[in-house]
Amino acid sequence: MSTPLSLPAALSAADAEAAVAHFLAEHPDFFGRHLELLATLSVPHPVGGGATSLVERQLGLLREQNAALRTRLAELVEVARGNDRLAARMQALALALIEARSLDEVLTVVPATLRDEFSADACCLRLAATATVAPPAGGVFIDATQFARYQHAIDGVRPVCGPLDEALARDLFETLPVASAALLPLRGGGWNGLLAIGSRDAARFGPGLGTLFLSRIAALVVQALEPHLGPLQA
Repeated sequence: MSTPLSLPAALSAADAEAAVAHFLAEHPDFFGRHLELLATLSVPHPVGGGATSLVERQLGLLREQNAALRTRLAELVEVARGNDRLAARMQALALALIEARSLDEVLTVVPATLRDEFSADACCLRLAATATVAPPAGGVFIDATQFARYQHAIDGVRPVCGPLDEALARDLFETLPVASAALLPLRGGGWNGLLAIGSRDAARFGPGLGTLFLSRIAALVVQALEPHLGPLQA
């Protein structure tokens, strides 16, 4: 004997709502085939207690999404322009270092270019020999024991950004008003170094600042110094 047919049990309100939502998602052309329904549907207005038609609400959402996309696009364009400006400054530094013919010229070019091209408020370069041979004359290098004071700040290969404690700020920048700084480790053959770039702006070199371009600056400076510091290589 065959089982008699019967209607399905009534859906709960939640199940019915989910079923309708699923149906509309699976049939996005539904309202296109039933335009008369759009005039009868309304949704709560996002501001106030009134109601607005579904079409008006959709237009409002599209305007909001369009405004958000425009804002995001403007941000991306500004980031791209900033990267272009930074790339041009990096090129200026590279060209200036290539043209430097002596150690003294390199040591002059580095702070001058950082101030002129990168708007650095203060710069400081510290170098120390790691080999047992005597370092070059002329006060370019400090004693290795003195350089050890900076190891806690540059104990690594990546630049470090943020505010400096009073003693370190005074050591590197003397009385210049520096609120934030970038410390760039320099690792050469037989020598170590530190390039410190300071700013009066506390937000200029915040702890969360990306260090990609700072690392590239450090690499350029190392390559410019290395030919002049060859005698220090063990």
